[in-house]
Amino acid sequence: MPTLLKSTYPNISKIALFVGVTGHREIIEEDIERIRANIRIKLKHIETVAKDVPLILLSGLAEGADQLVAEEALSRNWTVFAVFPMPFSSFLEDFSSDKRETLKHLRDRCSEVIEIPLAVEID
Repeated sequence: MPTLLKSTYPNISKIALFVGVTGHREIIEEDIERIRANIRIKLKHIETVAKDVPLILLSGLAEGADQLVAEEALSRNWTVFAVFPMPFSSFLEDFSSDKRETLKHLRDRCSEVIEIPLAVEID
């Protein structure tokens, strides 16, 4: 068991299954409920196959598919890790003001938040 998981989640006695998600950012409003239903089917299938294995979703929480899957996973009591490709403050700049609160709320519901630092130019 990796030390980070064991120390952070002492009740985990098995190796966790990490599931990554990425998808389209722009989703047609009329398709959202159908997509959510499909996500629930896929998550339930993973739960059935994985049985008692701890399930951890890795998501960049971008608008669209990333957020939909994260919301559904959280509603099913999965552990969700937010993995941002840059510091959160920089990532947030890509969101319109009305979408920022949704992102912040979703990030706050995640068990872990990982931010990749911006590259530093070396002369």
